[in-house]
Amino acid sequence: MSSRKRVARRAPAAILAWALWAIPAAGGPGPLVVIGGALDPGNEAIYRAILERALPGAPICVLPTASGQPRRSMTGYVKDFNRYGGRGAGLGVPITAGRPRRAAAGRILERLAGCGGFFFTGGDQSRIVDVLRPGGEPSPADTAIRERWRRGAVIAGTSAGAAMMSDPMIGGGSSTDAFEHGVTVEEDELGVWVRDGMGFLASALVDQHCLMRGRLGRLLVAVAARSEHRRGLCVDEDTALIVEGSEARVIGASGVVVLDLEGARPAGERGFRGGRLWLLGDGDRFQLDGAAQPGEGKRAWPSSAPDLSAPAEPWVQSAAYDFILRLALSGAESAVLGAPPAALRLRKGEDFRALARGDHDPLALFAGPFGIDWEPEQPAAGEEAP
Repeated sequence: MSSRKRVARRAPAAILAWALWAIPAAGGPGPLVVIGGALDPGNEAIYRAILERALPGAPICVLPTASGQPRRSMTGYVKDFNRYGGRGAGLGVPITAGRPRRAAAGRILERLAGCGGFFFTGGDQSRIVDVLRPGGEPSPADTAIRERWRRGAVIAGTSAGAAMMSDPMIGGGSSTDAFEHGVTVEEDELGVWVRDGMGFLASALVDQHCLMRGRLGRLLVAVAARSEHRRGLCVDEDTALIVEGSEARVIGASGVVVLDLEGARPAGERGFRGGRLWLLGDGDRFQLDGAAQPGEGKRAWPSSAPDLSAPAEPWVQSAAYDFILRLALSGAESAVLGAPPAALRLRKGEDFRALARGDHDPLALFAGPFGIDWEPEQPAAGEEAP
């Protein structure tokens, strides 16, 4: 081993201190790009959104920490960033669950200190937290990433890399188990598993693959049970929520559901009344304090009469999402999704709007706010609420 390598291994903290001192100051914490998973390599808008928010002259560093195939995952995303940003736009940083000591390696810390932004791949979000913040304590790599972020670097992540954004975060579980068993803090228990996350997004709980995999229910149960966050962001596949300051904007192929329980009232042991819900599409904006605005070029969509029969299994695949879409475009004022203990009552208020782009099919739909109630006993699936 060379003397240079011995020094690097013995004194990573000293190297880190020098590297952070060398970073020029910027205007505060950088933006977040929260991607709901299944990011298409051809989704140029999302890749460019990340590249355009990187610190000037510095690469997007790809961390495959969540992945079960880290080298393959890292190499693929580096290639994608280079495709849109030119050679050197992406740089791999191989901090992995299999080699967690790299989170303190001098050469890794030097690389992190030169990053213009960070991209966390998909996989298992718990690997990210366990490697970068073992036992809840920051590793040197975590410290380096946060220091760079505080100076303006962008933090982006897809799938597991989106789930880890909040603290606490959703670690696993299905919507069905969440409604039946509630929240658990143990990985091997039934329910929605909620544990410590990375905490880059301080104002809401995040879930990913959310609409396509029927995860809106587990997000709702988690938000209803936790006092830290009264808002949930359900980000779907190949779609991103760009958070800059107190505002978030949607870009991508699908949608984002915003759940707001800030003014909701308790109903029974676990339920609530008086929550709000929006369905947002490409171009729509959301203030993190609770107000949503449609994107430019969207117009009021005429009401139709779609089939409002509730799906027999609302918490599989995109069933709940399809039902909310149909209700938004219908003339009905309210409807019930699911059956107790997972029955949700959705209703349109006076300020409800459904706006979209397109001539024949509604594209990038903005719909909301819906009122939403979750009570222990509700009408049977498909019945209209009073």
